[in-house]
Amino acid sequence: MISMKHWSRQFLLASLASGGSELTAAPTIAPAYASRLSVSSIQPGTGTVTQMAWGPGGRLYAARSEGGAVSFAYDAATGQLSDQRPAAAISGLGIAFLPARQEMYLTSPGVLWRLTDADGNGGWGSDPGDTQVALVAGIPGELHTVDQLQVKGSTLWVGIGIRTWDGGTGTTAFASEGESAYGGTICWIQDLSAVPSVPDAARVHGSMSGAALQSDATPFTTAAAGKLVVHSAGTRNPYGLALDAAGDLFFTNNYNRAETRGDGSSQVHGPNDFPGPDLSRDVHDQFFKAAAGADYGFRNDNWRGVRDPAIKARILDLADPQHLAVRSITPDNLYATDPNYLQLHDPAAPVGLGPSSSSVGVDFWYHPALPVNLYGAAFVARWNPIIGESSPGTRSIAYSDLVAVDPAGGTVRRVAAGFFFPLAVLADRNGHLLVSDWGAETVTTLRLLPPPDTDGDGLPDDWMQFHFGHSTPRADDASRAADDADGDGQSNAAEYVAGTSPRDAGSLLRILGIVRDAQGARVRFASVAGRRYRLEFSPGLVPSSWSTVTAGLWGTGNPVEIEEPIPPAVTARFYRVGIEGL
Repeated sequence: MISMKHWSRQFLLASLASGGSELTAAPTIAPAYASRLSVSSIQPGTGTVTQMAWGPGGRLYAARSEGGAVSFAYDAATGQLSDQRPAAAISGLGIAFLPARQEMYLTSPGVLWRLTDADGNGGWGSDPGDTQVALVAGIPGELHTVDQLQVKGSTLWVGIGIRTWDGGTGTTAFASEGESAYGGTICWIQDLSAVPSVPDAARVHGSMSGAALQSDATPFTTAAAGKLVVHSAGTRNPYGLALDAAGDLFFTNNYNRAETRGDGSSQVHGPNDFPGPDLSRDVHDQFFKAAAGADYGFRNDNWRGVRDPAIKARILDLADPQHLAVRSITPDNLYATDPNYLQLHDPAAPVGLGPSSSSVGVDFWYHPALPVNLYGAAFVARWNPIIGESSPGTRSIAYSDLVAVDPAGGTVRRVAAGFFFPLAVLADRNGHLLVSDWGAETVTTLRLLPPPDTDGDGLPDDWMQFHFGHSTPRADDASRAADDADGDGQSNAAEYVAGTSPRDAGSLLRILGIVRDAQGARVRFASVAGRRYRLEFSPGLVPSSWSTVTAGLWGTGNPVEIEEPIPPAVTARFYRVGIEGL
């Protein structure tokens, strides 16, 4: 990722132009998915969008590195943007909302902000009665800064990059004072409701300069739920944050330009993050599932006790009995045991995220029309247009694309290419994926196309291929739509609608249990991420007597439990669960 000192579009474009780079963007779908996805629109003039989030009134909000945050009217049917309006005067990299408290959160270099819009006019922190307060200011940063945000419930997470090139103690061109306790971490405020709207209300760090900066461990040691403290550490630049359907946090990490040693560590090529002469030996950018207290492995001399053994963060202490090492989900070329170790990265057929790809914005996408191998994947923008080897090397790798990462196994697939500087990614619920192009100042909408169904039986060809090994229904393996291949009482067609497996009798849409208590009934049912559910009840199983308990429930991949108040006099009630909107 480029330096926070260079978060200027004009600076970067001038630098590229002087090197003869072509300053154009023409996104296209990768051949493997050309029949399943299309570039449906490209919205110009959106500015330098760094993260996108859904806000009040169904509007799309966007943080920008220049020109402040903005919002757009969003057409859910087409994925098109219109009616661009100023939203906040703060420029930065992150944006998120806490709907229950009608609060917006933004990041700017070194600052975490809270804003409100008291009169609901779409201008946050700008009118009488609005709030605009720096909950934490002065977070140290030079090379990198405060990155993207995520909020779930009343918990906020934010990525914070290191100040130096390599996590050292200040001998490189940037960050003469080395790393603060915030550098190279995922931080969180566990309970935003415990943070008053006053300046520095969530701050724990004392002096953020000089020797104090290198020795103040309070972000590691403070446990207060209303303070910005370290959740996990050992990253370089954890730019993109995303929550999957189950609410688990994942993030991208920009590794530096360094040569692998094959044992999980690396060696920088030289000062100032210079490229090396052999890209096949370079460490790749990474994709992690975050875990509280985790160490993701990147160098941090200040807080691993290298600079001063007396100053060591427990999270980063390999000798600590509770040390939790977490490796990248995607192959990163750090380990000689990897079967693809030391292979030159091919961006069109990627293994891992690639060296110096600047893998940034990320979001999970769930929609029934997605190809089977993309359903529930994390879609990641790879920012860097091109990275070349230093002399005597002559090879280069071109990115500026969008890839999908399997969060379970780490397989990476290219989905689209031809962007300029793709940065932020956001999926909607209606078959669209939005990708901001920071360099072109556009937002591109990718739209799902109807899945091919050659025989017209309602089961897409790729779904059949995935589950049965062929796309034509046959009687001998019970792969016809009306068959029940696994004998669980659900037809193959019903399994497709439910998102369950037709070859696994334990995978089906079903109510798992009903518990009656003094308050009513607690109904628990199995769910699939990205499917939408309706729970209904009947007093006596009469066909016309079914009434809705609740609807529009999005599945998480985990069991869902709903509590329904029932009058004590009611002695019998029946429940059923179904799929909506397929």
